[in-house]
Amino acid sequence: MNHVLPRRRVLGLGASCVTAAALRVFAGPVARAAAAAAPAGAGSPAAQPSEQTLLVARREVAPAGQRLQGIVANQTFPSYELRAREGELLRVTVENELAEPTAVHFHGVVVPNGMDGVAGVTQSPIEPRTKFVYEFPLHEAGTYFYESTWKLQRQLGLVGALVIEARDERHAVDHDEVLLLSDWTNADPARIVPDLRAGVVKDPSAADPERLVNPLPDGKPFPIDVRYNAYLLNGRTHRDAWTKEVKPGQRVRLRIVNASAASFFRFQVEGHAMQVIAADGRAVEPLEVDDLVLATGERYDVLVTVAGEGSYSLRAAALGAPGGAVGVLYTPGVRPVVSTRPPRWGKRALSYGQLRATTDTAFDVAKSESVRLTIAGDQRTFVWSVDGYVHPGEFTVSPAADAAPLVLPRGARIDLEIVNRTDLWQPVHLHGYRFRLLSEAKAAARAPWKDTVAVAPDASRRLELLADQPGRWLATSSNLYRAQSGLGRLLSVG
Repeated sequence: MNHVLPRRRVLGLGASCVTAAALRVFAGPVARAAAAAAPAGAGSPAAQPSEQTLLVARREVAPAGQRLQGIVANQTFPSYELRAREGELLRVTVENELAEPTAVHFHGVVVPNGMDGVAGVTQSPIEPRTKFVYEFPLHEAGTYFYESTWKLQRQLGLVGALVIEARDERHAVDHDEVLLLSDWTNADPARIVPDLRAGVVKDPSAADPERLVNPLPDGKPFPIDVRYNAYLLNGRTHRDAWTKEVKPGQRVRLRIVNASAASFFRFQVEGHAMQVIAADGRAVEPLEVDDLVLATGERYDVLVTVAGEGSYSLRAAALGAPGGAVGVLYTPGVRPVVSTRPPRWGKRALSYGQLRATTDTAFDVAKSESVRLTIAGDQRTFVWSVDGYVHPGEFTVSPAADAAPLVLPRGARIDLEIVNRTDLWQPVHLHGYRFRLLSEAKAAARAPWKDTVAVAPDASRRLELLADQPGRWLATSSNLYRAQSGLGRLLSVG
């Protein structure tokens, strides 16, 4: 039965699979959290509610030519785009029409612990033919997304944008568009990790392994583990590209969301500079660049002023792999055409060190504690760990319970260092919190807010957060397959 629901609706993300024993600690499959469970600083319970519904079901899709059973919300692939407004109380009813459980995480949105949507950590899964109501106040406008946290459902299509519109918008635009970037495989996602471990390397693109394909902006190669049949922009490939008609001189806001399972993208608008105005949903001082890299789970908002009549390709090159996702902005009277030329990158690629928050973000808290999380693992065994602990997942060797959570003192300022002892770039997402990204000492007072960060091979990143959200929270990889192969660590705030 097809259910197509009206526009403003919501669902969620995550990356954890746990044993049945762990799931039994939760109440039933139908639950609801009161607004009173909101974190410190939450708005009034009388806030205007935004009622949304997401119906999760199977649907036949064919983004890479082969017809397969995907998982979608509200019969939309990728899943339904949700919009709400800053200051509202968002109430999202997730109805599970699948033959298997599901769960939803709202990536980047600061929510009460019971609404974080990680099965086995903050809720029991939503069983088939049941529903769960997610409810939380919206304190921060911005670009976010939701995804399934149950096993590999994100790879199959259960992921969608969540836009929280600002009460007082700083940037007037003529068009406001979401560009949801994702990856797609015609293979069974459940076979990808077993095949990697067995040394069965399947490359659907038939790329020349000796050729440097879509390197990093500094020219260095970008090693990858999972290879794909197609890369999608709003669910479409270059054969049926997403297009948008615009007029010369108009200003367009592009909300770029990397909702992929395992890919990094380098993005440009052909023939145009971009003004970056937000990182991971939070405002930054406007900065003009030619292109930018989005790690898995990251989002950037950019402004583009249409130069003149023409057809302009939106290019999201998949790092380390041939091809990428594409779309087109075009003007009236001009046929939209996807450029087949190799991308011509400019000289101004965005770096973390250039980002500045629009206001002072420093914490006025004396109590502090330093914490280090060390990531280890390799592509050969495809087992990943944090501080030597392997978090339970779909591909972990043992279903044993996770290690005791790392305890963070409540109310303290946490200086968190993430150390990457692997040969791959590691995209890391911290549930339940936004953090200050400490890239440069001179920018410490205006360090940008983020919730997802990329850590280079054999390198580290320093973050700072205020441990004011009680509960158990997951620090995990945004790469779905690594997250489901052990790369996660539970943090506990008392």
